[in-house]
Amino acid sequence: MDPLSQGLLGAAAAQALVGRRLPRSAWAIGLGAGLLADADVFFTVPGDPVATMALHRHFTHALLFIPAGGLLAAALLAWLPAYRGARRWVVAAALAGYATHALLDACTSYGTLLYWPISDHRAAWDVVSVIDPLFTLPLLAAVVIAAARRSRGFAAAGLVWCAAYLGLGMWQHHRAMQVQHQLAEQRGQTIEHGRVMPTLGNMIIWRSVYAADGRLHADAVRLIPWDRPTVREGVTVPLAEPHALHTGDAGTDRSIDTFAWFADGYLAALPGHRGWVGDMRYSLDPSGFVPLWALRIEPIALGLPAEPDRAAALGTLWRQITVGFEPPPIAAAAAPDVRSSTEP
Repeated sequence: MDPLSQGLLGAAAAQALVGRRLPRSAWAIGLGAGLLADADVFFTVPGDPVATMALHRHFTHALLFIPAGGLLAAALLAWLPAYRGARRWVVAAALAGYATHALLDACTSYGTLLYWPISDHRAAWDVVSVIDPLFTLPLLAAVVIAAARRSRGFAAAGLVWCAAYLGLGMWQHHRAMQVQHQLAEQRGQTIEHGRVMPTLGNMIIWRSVYAADGRLHADAVRLIPWDRPTVREGVTVPLAEPHALHTGDAGTDRSIDTFAWFADGYLAALPGHRGWVGDMRYSLDPSGFVPLWALRIEPIALGLPAEPDRAAALGTLWRQITVGFEPPPIAAAAAPDVRSSTEP
């Protein structure tokens, strides 16, 4: 998730655990430890931007690395004279802060190597966006008040809010998955690989993307907790298989395979841009295929062949959140609890 949320969650965990022992600084220790795992953004592989990208959320985010990461964070602070006699509480605060990081990241869609080195599976539970003000701002208030009043109670309340909000995300995710399966059933398709993900900054508009019959299918789903889901049916593109993209050059093919692993297999060629393949998990259009990043195969590079209009896309997303899909849904889908929009 974004660095502010990661640091605040670490701060709240440390305050709730050892706020009485370190009333003035538990939040700072937890915040620093909660951010430390993201030091992996500085890891690079010269000449291989794909490997460099894939190293983010790697071993520093593994569950088995939490003790080492927490101790490393504590070691950066425990030597200070202010903590003489309280170093075990510094260690406890750092461990609590560090432990929150990977679990929060796994709640997003990017992919986190929680189970490394046992498995290279990128855990992505798809229940919260990488940036969500409704998650972060109440947590910020709780941490600030807890620090000002030296109160563990406000920190604990912040953690309860986070757990409740992620619980809402799990429920919304379940609803979105039901809609995805209903859509595939209506189309006579069997989903081979499917995911639903909240769009940026909210839990109302969800992106549904699934593979069936050699193609990727995208739809946008609007989920108001007290109302029936509505759907903006999207587009479909051919699924790109990594082996079909291989060039015969070992380094290039390795980068292609790494990118496919990173993208969870959701690859498709970019129309009109020969030699480019996109990570289609994400799209500026929730029901389309406008990727946030893509791979140029020869020579290998990450980026986009043309910069999309992000401001316009965010404006459209805001209207979908607040107003709904335009034009309004005009016909009920076959499933009784889903309404669809035929917006072009």
